[in-house]
Amino acid sequence: MKTKNTKKILIACATKVFFENGFELASMRQIVEMAGVTKPTLYYYFKNKTELYRYILDTHLQKVFNKVNHIISDYDDYPNAFRKLIECFSDTFESEYQEYTITQREINGRGVFYTYVRDQYFINFFNELAFFIRTGIEKNIIRPTLDPVHSAYSMIATIMFYYNHDVLINDVVTINNSTKWARKDLIDHIYTLYTINEKTR
Repeated sequence: MKTKNTKKILIACATKVFFENGFELASMRQIVEMAGVTKPTLYYYFKNKTELYRYILDTHLQKVFNKVNHIISDYDDYPNAFRKLIECFSDTFESEYQEYTITQREINGRGVFYTYVRDQYFINFFNELAFFIRTGIEKNIIRPTLDPVHSAYSMIATIMFYYNHDVLINDVVTINNSTKWARKDLIDHIYTLYTINEKTR
């Protein structure tokens, strides 16, 4: 019997298989074996591997960008919105690490669907983020010397670098300072890099 739960299990197993093997090495056979269902059941929901993979990409990216768009529409409390934006990316990378890693392969240019992800999501996303940062400059909250477009790229790159290399970063920080760099430290640090000190506004 095909149920909503069956589809959820298939998506969870497919996500794990794609995460571990990448798109090209992953197979529908691996997914059905992990899910404990037959191939016809899988093909009932997804006609091929590409459709399944893109479903996972689309679901993850739409969820992230819907959250981001909701946050950056709040200009009345810009400082809080800016901090929430940083926290949103941090939360996403921690709570959906497998989906994030799959997406990361694509936006690094190493994936099969780089062009699709770029055109469908990231061009518009970076434009909106740059506009949000430009608004912060106009409100005298974001540092006026920053370029909005470059700042949008560098902020995402900084967060992604941390979550791609968190073990190395924490090891180096621990060796140098005898303490670990907590998630809050990262959020506070990025916030400070971009914003004007409240006392000087």
